[in-house]
Amino acid sequence: MSQYSLKRGLKAFGKLGAESIQAELSQIHMRNTFTPTRIENLTTEQCRKSIESLIFLEEKHSGNIKSRMCADGRKQKEDINRENTASPTVMTELVSITAAIDAKEGRDDAVIDLPCAFLHADMDDLVVMVLCGGLAELMAVVASEIYRKYITYGEDGKAILYVTLQKASYRTVKAALLFYCTLVLERKERGFKINEYDPCIATKVVNGKQMTITWHVDDLKNSHMDRDGEEIEWFKSIYGNIRVSMINNLKRMIAEFPEAITSNAVMPATDKLFEVRPDNNPKKTSWMSQGLVLFIMLVPRHHLSQQDIAIL
Repeated sequence: MSQYSLKRGLKAFGKLGAESIQAELSQIHMRNTFTPTRIENLTTEQCRKSIESLIFLEEKHSGNIKSRMCADGRKQKEDINRENTASPTVMTELVSITAAIDAKEGRDDAVIDLPCAFLHADMDDLVVMVLCGGLAELMAVVASEIYRKYITYGEDGKAILYVTLQKASYRTVKAALLFYCTLVLERKERGFKINEYDPCIATKVVNGKQMTITWHVDDLKNSHMDRDGEEIEWFKSIYGNIRVSMINNLKRMIAEFPEAITSNAVMPATDKLFEVRPDNNPKKTSWMSQGLVLFIMLVPRHHLSQQDIAIL
């Protein structure tokens, strides 16, 4: 799906786009993502190094318009060493191994996608962000009593709003690392032990059986012998309405697949794996189906390989 800037998105989606932007900005405000500040309170250097805030709109498969506010963190790369911003992610091999253990022991698995994950992590240093033009004006509409008095106007007449980040805004260079540290702290407080070989695997004994959590940024796999709902309910209490399944995406992919699916396969590496359809064959997999397979691979099924997509 194509992404649109603020101006192009409002032109393309009209009222639906405006409502989507308002919902995103309201969420940013309610989560105390940043605090407005007066330009007089900032040094010349802080103004120069301030990062710009952006917002993008896109139309989802459902037809809904989704907006996402983020930071243009490119300026930060000038002052922060990349080694100090890298966030650990679980090794693909260990995802495969833990999945094999889950299957062998008959564990119940829950794949969890944490919404707005980065906004649950606190910033650990001062980062100044600037909202310009229509974005600053729209932020003032969300809570005029808070933001309006901090807005100034440049020589070109465009609104300018400076804020200091309190939460790890998406696309700031340390956002993923800060969220990782937050998630590790939460796991330890919940009685989990971090694996000494992979820092993205945590274990805990629940009802005499081991619970294992592996994660890749904000996507988690929770496994236990019992259908344990307590941990998932805890995530819901902290992160809100989490997504725990990709079943709907799988059903949609099967329903929209351009060819009839009449049988099951043990694995994708069948004898037809390297057969190439002739160019004049009208039955071709849609880009949508390919995109859904890739999305399912990248989110809960990191252990799948290129052979899974080659059959398309």
